[in-house]
Amino acid sequence: MKVFMCNLPLITYLEPSSSDREARVIEESYSTELSKILQVCKNVERLDAILEPAPLDDRGDLMGLYPTSKVLKPISALCGLTFLKLQPCEEYHFTEQFLVSLIKDMPYLRTFCCESIPAAYPFCDFCKCERSTAAFPSPLGVHLASLSSLRYLELHFADCFDSSWCKIPWEGALKGIKLGSCDRASFWALYDFYVLFKDSLEDLSIIDMPFESGYENIDQILSESYSKNCLFSLPRLRRLLISNSAPIDFVAMFRECRHIQRISLKKNEVLSFQDIKGLIDSAIWKEMKQFTVNADKYGLNSAEIVGLLNCNSSSKADVSVEVIFQDESEQDLS
Repeated sequence: MKVFMCNLPLITYLEPSSSDREARVIEESYSTELSKILQVCKNVERLDAILEPAPLDDRGDLMGLYPTSKVLKPISALCGLTFLKLQPCEEYHFTEQFLVSLIKDMPYLRTFCCESIPAAYPFCDFCKCERSTAAFPSPLGVHLASLSSLRYLELHFADCFDSSWCKIPWEGALKGIKLGSCDRASFWALYDFYVLFKDSLEDLSIIDMPFESGYENIDQILSESYSKNCLFSLPRLRRLLISNSAPIDFVAMFRECRHIQRISLKKNEVLSFQDIKGLIDSAIWKEMKQFTVNADKYGLNSAEIVGLLNCNSSSKADVSVEVIFQDESEQDLS
């Protein structure tokens, strides 16, 4: 367990691994101490925790069946939290109902980060089968949408995120969205969700888009977007991170975002040197200050990396090239 407090801005709690009785006793001791701390420190504003989830009773309240469950009710009572980052213990996941029960009395949340959340009402975004219509919207989505204070949302491996999130009226104006490996949502569900916050969104991270899973054909998506003249029109967007194998036409869908200052392209073996150089030299983003490329041994060679660095002479962008080798023994820039 690690607890950091300085005028109570941040608490980080990491549960110890519990593989035997001794570890369980230590775990219970840690949980008891942290529970006492949280009960005293009612004005905590930031919490970063790795938790073991607990089941709910018939009323939807948290049940204290495990030693670590002692911290859940004190956490749920932190009504002044503005920042909350949650990660389940190894081999666990959070249910939507558990998360809603945990955060239902936190009306001032500005930042919510979480991962590993199965869908309470799973349905299919990719076909017209009987499961393709959600009978109920996501409980977590409904609750987060009710928070007028929410500004930053980060979800990873969240199967609960689907097209129903786009149909919920959102009270908060999100400034930052980071969605990674939300594989049950279609491309158009993500598109509609981003556009919901076109008047406020400043920071967008797109990680492992659903078309990488094989459910969707990116060429068909881009063709449809071209025919519909669908672009990402996000006038306040300043920072864009794309971490997936998206073609150049996908990146070009952000050409209406005229005020982008930072672009970061990672995990992309599709874009060529000419594609990237063209983006850097382009006059589309006149306010761009930094262009970062993640290049591995399957992508850019040393001459191309030098070529991108030399783009500084013709562009205001500070081109940063990060070189990653999957096998350190095979480093060769010749």
